[in-house]
Parts: sequence; structure tokens; C-alpha cells
Amino acid sequence: MLLHLLAGIGSVANWIPILYLYILNLVSGSLIVGYWLWKQIRITQHIVEMRELSYVSFETLVIGLSAYTILADSMNFIVRIAEYFIATLHVIGLVIFLIFMLTFKITKLF
Repeated sequence: MLLHLLAGIGSVANWIPILYLYILNLVSGSLIVGYWLWKQIRITQHIVEMRELSYVSFETLVIGLSAYTILADSMNFIVRIAEYFIATLHVIGLVIFLIFMLTFKITKLF
């Protein structure tokens, strides 16, 4: 979460290249989707809820958009705004999940 904040502020203020924000979004999205896939492989009964599927779809969109912006030669203004919007949603989601974990004393993922 702190890395997202620092990369976002640094890229807006032109302290660091915006490429770091795209790489951070790509890595965090890949880790989340990878964790979800690993969890789905380990369980025997597959019940996928709509909110879980929508979150994984959002992260897949993040991975695709981040990969496109890293590999594309020209930086489109709309794509840049979309990346900032996705990074902001990542930070908001991480803060909400952190508050949820601390409220209910969740100490492990399984």
C-alpha cells in the first residue's frame, strides 16, 4: 500500500518515472490472481461468488492494462488516466482490507 502511494505521488510530481507505477500494478495484480488460482486448485468444492469473480476480473483488467502500457511505445492520455484511477482503487481497496483485517483480528489467510 505504501509503495502504491509513493509511486503514485512520485509519478505525479515527476520524481520517478511513471513506469514504476505500471510495474507495481502489474506485479500486485498478478500476485492476487495467482493467489486466487492457487486457492481454487487447493479446494475440492468450487463455489465462486459474484463479488469474488468481479474482483478477479478487475485484477485481470489491471494486469492487461498495465502490460499494455509497459509494452506500448506511445503513452496515450486516456490510458494514463486509467492507470492512475486503477492505482487509486488499489490503494483504497488495500486500506479497506487492512481495516477489515485489524477489526476482526485476521492473522492468517487460510
